Amino acid sequence: MYSLHRNGGILRDCHLTAYGGHYGGEKAAARVLQAACLEIAKKFSIGRQKIKIAKIERKNHLQVTFSKRRSGLFKKASELCTLCGVEIAIIVFSPAGKVFSFGHPNVEGIIDRFFNELEGERKRGEALDDMRQASQSQFWWESPVEKMGFDELQ
Repeated sequence: MYSLHRNGGILRDCHLTAYGGHYGGEKAAARVLQAACLEIAKKFSIGRQKIKIAKIERKNHLQVTFSKRRSGLFKKASELCTLCGVEIAIIVFSPAGKVFSFGHPNVEGIIDRFFNELEGERKRGEALDDMRQASQSQFWWESPVEKMGFDELQ
């Protein structure tokens, strides 16, 4: 019988039967050797390769890759929701122009919440600008020279 060892070498182990003969014969040894060679071939396969990140030119490859990656992205988003209890919304437009979305608990609610937060930030920014302008008008020396009139500059 042949066996495969870590260093990749194949050694022949002769097992004797109770009658003193070789076990299995030449055909069995050839089958074991063939299996060992297949095991070596599997061992040295190229495996999973890193792909170059660039736009895919072929349309059918592009569509297949988009579908697989979209489902992977949605799966990761679902796992994030389950593990961390977050609310998430993802909107994806395919190369063909179709829209796909994922949301937990739902996309519309999260988008509305997002736009409400943006509106609140905009209002806070405007209030801060108004306060700055009001504080600048209190002290004439803090006002920009371009905004002062001729009488104020004398």
